[in-house]
Amino acid sequence: MDVEEAFQVVGEFGPYQKRAVAVLVLTQLYMACQSMLIVLVGATPEYKTEQEDDSSSNQERVIFTGDIDSIVTEWFLIKQQAYKVSLAGSLFFAGLLVGNIVFGPLSDRIGRRPVYLTGDLESLKYEVKIRL
Repeated sequence: MDVEEAFQVVGEFGPYQKRAVAVLVLTQLYMACQSMLIVLVGATPEYKTEQEDDSSSNQERVIFTGDIDSIVTEWFLIKQQAYKVSLAGSLFFAGLLVGNIVFGPLSDRIGRRPVYLTGDLESLKYEVKIRL
């Protein structure tokens, strides 16, 4: 059986297939943006440190010279704390890996809808706890 005969048996690429492909492409674009987000929010601008003038304290003052707002400037993730930016990206991808390993076979066994709704309900419970 060649491709033309297969299309005659199953039908042409219709509106439903176009919609399904569009939803899948949009989902993949969303995940690509999520994956690249750590690059944008974890940008490290140039900075310099100055010794405080107090003789009793041995503290340094950090001055960011770049005009960038990121988690690095917000939480001062420099020097010994700089590993946390990479750690955030690594944990994100580790979560994707574990989620695919666990929920992929589970959705094959009990169906995609119950697995999706269970995950959605758990995130909703977490969101409600945070707001309270």
